Amino acid sequence: EPGILTLEKEVPEDRAELSFIIEATNTGSPQRTATASVRVDILTVKQPDVFCFWTTKNSTTLCWKNPMPDRKFPGYHLLFKQDQDVRNVLMPWIEGHRETCYTAEGTKLDSYYTFTVRISGNRDTSLDQVQDILFNKSAIGYSQECVIENFSVCNYRDPCFGQGTCIEDARGIPPAYTCVCNDGWTGDNCTIRDECHFVTCQNGATCKSLGHQTFLCDCEDGYVGELCEHYNHCLTSPSPCQNGAQCNMHNNGSFSCNCLLGFAGDFCENLDPCTSSNCTPGRGQCLPLSDTTFQCACYPGFYGDACELTDACVLNQHPCKNQGTCLPTGSSFKCLCTEGFIGDFCETADMCALEPCVNGNCSIHPLSQSYLCTCFDGFEGNECQTKIDRCRGMNCNHGVCVMDSRFSPRCKC
Repeated sequence: EPGILTLEKEVPEDRAELSFIIEATNTGSPQRTATASVRVDILTVKQPDVFCFWTTKNSTTLCWKNPMPDRKFPGYHLLFKQDQDVRNVLMPWIEGHRETCYTAEGTKLDSYYTFTVRISGNRDTSLDQVQDILFNKSAIGYSQECVIENFSVCNYRDPCFGQGTCIEDARGIPPAYTCVCNDGWTGDNCTIRDECHFVTCQNGATCKSLGHQTFLCDCEDGYVGELCEHYNHCLTSPSPCQNGAQCNMHNNGSFSCNCLLGFAGDFCENLDPCTSSNCTPGRGQCLPLSDTTFQCACYPGFYGDACELTDACVLNQHPCKNQGTCLPTGSSFKCLCTEGFIGDFCETADMCALEPCVNGNCSIHPLSQSYLCTCFDGFEGNECQTKIDRCRGMNCNHGVCVMDSRFSPRCKC
């Protein structure tokens, strides 16, 4: 995967290079690590040298020399000021170009302009090249610096922006060139795109260009779509929509029918039995099964032929816990608990399910939810685990204590 290195601190001015090692680790199995040595040369960039400018009645062109013609860099940043008119322009570096030109359109006569040229991303303002131009009636034309041998405005500026052929004026009269535009492009600099040249309106439609990259196909009767490529089915006779329905045509070539009350279907061809349905409003939707029969499809939480009954289990989002079964009972519900759980919502573990009372009956305390043991006669203890010794405390002297038929203690001599 590619990565990006970022400097966290400013590079000292006396440094001519940076050297460091990059280590990359793949944490998979087996783990792999690779290293690479990187060296960055730090260069001092010269300022762009403005060598010429020329003016027309409503534009100004500035040209400067590339300070590093053999090395790629981000490009140029131009700051153009005239009173409240402030423009920031970014121009890319172009391989092989030793000079670069920029034309500011919309400049005015009798005005004073300042052009500032710098290398993009350069924070050292001492490398800026500032050109002040007094733009008055007598200044129209080339500055003295522009009178250079073999200067080619077509090569330096590409004023036709790749959409036309630039022809230079041998007399040097500003703007000193003419653009012969390619098909589909117009304007002094071939910047206006005629969309109608690049699209084909179909079925006899007329194309109207509405501006850059916008157009309108004026369709003949019976056709729709961006290119008038779709036939308007709503104009056929008889209409595809039946029983007095309204036909609506869409730009994608499809159409839809708005049915009158009592009819249904894609073409409103069927009687709609749902107009007299008894489906409870807000609880279900009527689905026609034939011209005379329908079915109520109930929304979640309701049931019945007309969705008139409430399923409290669904409306309460199945409230029974611990895998209990919810049974709707009118407008309420009841939970059938699984073994080991009790409570209205099966929320409480049934401690009696483990049969903790050895010789007695188990019950759940209503407040603490713990279990209580009620012992059988003759037993005691928290879990009725101890047999009561009724002979304890009896003194039979020369006999023994025994239990009679009614489990009462007596002495046997």
